[in-house]
Amino acid sequence: MPEINTSVLIWTIINFTILLIALGKVMWKPLLKMLETREREVAGNLAKAEEAKQVSEKMRQDLTEQLAKAETKARDIINQAMSEAEAARQQTLGRAQSEADHLLEKAQETISREKDRALAELREEVAGLAVDAAAKVVGKVMTPDDHRRLMNDAVREVGDGH
Repeated sequence: MPEINTSVLIWTIINFTILLIALGKVMWKPLLKMLETREREVAGNLAKAEEAKQVSEKMRQDLTEQLAKAETKARDIINQAMSEAEAARQQTLGRAQSEADHLLEKAQETISREKDRALAELREEVAGLAVDAAAKVVGKVMTPDDHRRLMNDAVREVGDGH
C-alpha cells in the first residue's frame, strides 16, 4: 500500500479550497448571473410567445366573426335582391294583366258598338226594303212623310223583335 504524505494532502486540500473560493468569486458568480439572465430571457420570450399566441387566437376569432357577419350580410343582400326581383316581377305581371284587361274591355266595347251600329244599319235597310216592298204591293206612290212613317214603324217592329 502506498504511503500517504499528510503534509501534501493538507496542502492539496488547502490549495483546492483556495481554488474553489477564487473560482467562486471570479467565475461562479458571473456564471450564475449569466444563467439567471438567460433564464429570465427564456421566461420573457416564453411570456411573449404566449402573449403572441393569445393575440393570434383573438385575431382568428375576430376574423371568424367578421367572416360570419359578411356571410350573413351577403345572404341578406341576396334575399333582399330576390325579394325586390319578385316584387318587380309581380308588378310587371300586374301591369301586363291590367293592360290586357283594359285592351279586352276596349275590344269588347268596340265589338258592342260595331254590333249595335251594324244592327241599326240592318234595321234601316230592312225597313227601307219593307217600305219599298209595301209600296210596290200597294202600288201607291209614297210621299216622303209616308215613307218616313212606315220606316219608323218598321224599325220599331224590327227593334222589338230583337
